[in-house]
Amino acid sequence: EALPVDAILGATRRHGVAAVEGDLVPGVIALAAPIFDHRARLVASIALLGGVEHLGANVQSPNAALLKRSAAAISRRLGFVEPLRE
Repeated sequence: EALPVDAILGATRRHGVAAVEGDLVPGVIALAAPIFDHRARLVASIALLGGVEHLGANVQSPNAALLKRSAAAISRRLGFVEPLRE
């Protein structure tokens, strides 16, 4: 069963990456990370797609971490400065 969009957005904000499994294509997992511009606006995303036998939907996985680092690097190149966390 697919998650509501609000649930996916909330999880993406918490983890910095979204994960879905079989929601659009059965047997396919997608991980995606947001890319921001110098005004902190969402301007793009990058994604990693794979079959369930090759890619896990775990937002704490090494693949998710690599995707987040890549998205952060692209965002920095676009002038994005991540706000300080308290």
